[in-house]
Amino acid sequence: QQQQSGMMSLASQVETPLGPMTVNISMNGVDWKAGMPMPSGWQEYREKDAGNPSGFLQYSDGTTSAYKIEIVNTATGRDDGTSTGNNTGIIPDSALMRCLATNISNTWYHVKITGMDNKMTYTIKVVGSIDKTWNWLESYQIGEVTKSHSPDQNTSLSSVFTNVSAIEGEIEIGYKGTNCWALLNAIMIIEE
Repeated sequence: QQQQSGMMSLASQVETPLGPMTVNISMNGVDWKAGMPMPSGWQEYREKDAGNPSGFLQYSDGTTSAYKIEIVNTATGRDDGTSTGNNTGIIPDSALMRCLATNISNTWYHVKITGMDNKMTYTIKVVGSIDKTWNWLESYQIGEVTKSHSPDQNTSLSSVFTNVSAIEGEIEIGYKGTNCWALLNAIMIIEE
């Protein structure tokens, strides 16, 4: 299987001047289309093949974090997510509209964040969205904790994991669809 070199673009934003640092990642497995413009604080990870880690994630102040992202299971992409038309959703329209996906339902797929600090805790938010009304349910898992939300016409829901700790510098995020596509539009990493 031929591996394609992916382009990782990552962004971050500071929630408050003294608040936690946040890294916002838009997952774009749609490699046959050019990336969409991303608003400040967001960029794309354009990769769908396993084993191609990103470069270091950047904080919004321009400093480089120790974090990288890597797809564990090769997937595909979709570009039929929901759009608000004015970036008023939980994530920007460009992130809502494209995602990492697989059409194999009821099977866990994974991405991992490396370079995490084992002494810190994190809040991880994940979003799945599709511009359909198919009564789908997306499940996301970190460690033993599983959370779910509907991706149908989703512009406001996320699955939120708090007090997440890294194991050997890594946090692995599982995603699967229940009798449907598994969708992963965005990951937000918030240092606690």
